[in-house]
Amino acid sequence: MADITNTPPQSVEQTNSEKVERLKEILRNQHMKTLQNLLGNEKEALKFLSSMTYSVNNAPKLLNCKIDTVISAFMKCAELQLYPSSVSGEAYVIQIGRASCRERVSSPV
Repeated sequence: MADITNTPPQSVEQTNSEKVERLKEILRNQHMKTLQNLLGNEKEALKFLSSMTYSVNNAPKLLNCKIDTVISAFMKCAELQLYPSSVSGEAYVIQIGRASCRERVSSPV
């Protein structure tokens, strides 16, 4: 299983930025059609990628997780048509243990 931490760190900010870009690239290149199918169109898929990027930037510990668990958690959010966001509170992707991530879905009361 690949992880996002493949490159030697030069600086924390640069390394995290590179990891986020790698994650976005994988989602764009390998999962974009699936995101479009799940969310209805390309515009919503791009909006989801933006939400995912914001989410990862605000929870940098996710970058220490194995990339397949991060992708799986975000794809589960897309499947449920929930955007990961601390603002709306629809869904959160959180680190579980040292290397895996999981989605947490919030439902309106």
